[in-house]
Amino acid sequence: MSSSTDLHHPPQVLSLEDAAVFGAAAHAHARLFARRVLAVPEVVGLTIVPDTGVARMRYVADAGQRPAALNRLADALQSGAAVLTDEELPDWPAEATMRWVRCGGRLTCLNIEETGPGRLRLGHAWLQGGNTSLSLRLGKVLKGLAGVRGIRTDPARNVMEVLYSPARVGAERIISSIETEFSRYDPSGLAMDLSQVPSRTGHTG
Repeated sequence: MSSSTDLHHPPQVLSLEDAAVFGAAAHAHARLFARRVLAVPEVVGLTIVPDTGVARMRYVADAGQRPAALNRLADALQSGAAVLTDEELPDWPAEATMRWVRCGGRLTCLNIEETGPGRLRLGHAWLQGGNTSLSLRLGKVLKGLAGVRGIRTDPARNVMEVLYSPARVGAERIISSIETEFSRYDPSGLAMDLSQVPSRTGHTG
């Protein structure tokens, strides 16, 4: 899927909370919601947290285009709206927290988990080697956040660990920065990894 979205504009966030739609017991509804919403080009990210029944959509549109973008989002939730195919958005475990990001018009899934107080771990195949342009960009942005104490990378496992002071910066602020940098990244020439859906919540190694 291609997109002409201008990613220089900061993403807007819409949050929805409904366990009957996004909870683990409502996986079929959550899956249909994701297939519809992620078919809208302006949507650059979607997170579904079944434990809390929350979904967060990130979309990009300048001030003049926001009403039209929101109308397209509303239309996407109607029964006759276009949806992504199973190939474009493979199924995932009902209990897993899922974070999709659109990169260069294509979708990929981020594995992020809190591994302890003040520790976040990001796992993604594009971090392989530890010295890619994406790793460098992520490191620069995250180190610029007040409260981030350090970055550790494990190229063999495609993992980046973020150490931070919870009293100074929240996990969601860090995660939002990670998602934004992924959405600005051009993965041209890289193999996509949508089939590598986690078998449980968090990083699968």
